[in-house]
Amino acid sequence: MHRSVFFGIVFIGLTAAAFAQGSGVQRSELSAQVSGVFISGTNNTPTTHVAKHSAGLLVGYRFHINSWEAIEVEYGYTRNGQRYFTPGTAPGSPGTNFAITANMQEAIANEVITTPRIGGFLQPFIVAGGGLVFFNPRGPSSIAVTHQKRGAGNFGVGVDFHIMHIGARAEFQELLFKVPDFGNPLLTTNKWTHVAQPSVGLVLTF
Repeated sequence: MHRSVFFGIVFIGLTAAAFAQGSGVQRSELSAQVSGVFISGTNNTPTTHVAKHSAGLLVGYRFHINSWEAIEVEYGYTRNGQRYFTPGTAPGSPGTNFAITANMQEAIANEVITTPRIGGFLQPFIVAGGGLVFFNPRGPSSIAVTHQKRGAGNFGVGVDFHIMHIGARAEFQELLFKVPDFGNPLLTTNKWTHVAQPSVGLVLTF
């Protein structure tokens, strides 16, 4: 799945770049960023969910409609561990503790509000949008699990530093989605969680 999303972003970027060149302006940006993925735990009755923090990769394509507005698509990838703990139902009875290692991928579309470049190089922005988050279990598990997708909302802020066609991006985004249960009712929490996702990387403008 992640390969098709990546090549889709590249195709969209090349198509829009051809359009931009035909109109005599440079409006396209390709970005590649290293991100931290910090998932908030949830405490529900009876199951508690905790996810390990991890590092990830975030790539995207942004098309500037004008100096104040842009649209973008992003693909993110990480691998982390999800843990689900349910205490015993009677005094002295054992609880359950399941650990699931999974690839986590995101495919997000955002509306972007930017400022014109300040001083010719500095460009703050805010983003808001949504998409899908995919969870694909990896490795052995003591419980039956399957791959799963969740709808997600997204918002964030950031700033670009442009130097000719090469620049840098510092960004902070928040993803909101329902805690995955991997298709097993023993892992269901019926709770929403949020992911803090700071990132830094490079931007190519063309």
